[in-house]
Amino acid sequence: MQIDVHVHLHQASNEEKLDRILANQEKMMAKVDDLKAELVAANEVTNEIASDIDDLVKRVGEGSLSPAEADEVKTQLSALTARLKGVAAVHTPGSVA
Repeated sequence: MQIDVHVHLHQASNEEKLDRILANQEKMMAKVDDLKAELVAANEVTNEIASDIDDLVKRVGEGSLSPAEADEVKTQLSALTARLKGVAAVHTPGSVA
């Protein structure tokens, strides 16, 4: 048995190849820029949360808290924890748009 295979390759010109390379490079750079913007946003949010936690630590370190103040600190810490979980959910690998 004999099998004949014919292959026809279309050779793109160097200009066409370069155009495709440049188009792909532009897409990749846009994705890099998007990623950088996401990282900046995540950094800003986490810095704000860290500052809030520092403020709470200072309040706790200033002396004994009344039960109402302790409840307020717990409430604020719970809110900060929720924000951190939200940042983690948005900025995990694979979730960046």
